[in-house]
Amino acid sequence: MRIYIDEGGTFQVPIGKDHLFSIVAALIIPACKETDLFYQFLRLRDAWGNQAIEIKGRELGETQIAHVIDLLISFDGLF
Repeated sequence: MRIYIDEGGTFQVPIGKDHLFSIVAALIIPACKETDLFYQFLRLRDAWGNQAIEIKGRELGETQIAHVIDLLISFDGLF
């Protein structure tokens, strides 16, 4: 298994706001499927016309996120 951990947000007490979101998440994928998954993800990313090395989730639309979720499910990924 391969485990990728990422975070998002500032992890600070909000000042002047009712709430502020911060998150730590892990993506777990079978090691034997990692190469194929990454290849398929790059194909998906290229279809969006995005060549960025790091794709920011906040920049994705609902349909794009749905495609990523479908891809992860097809490779037995867990988030």
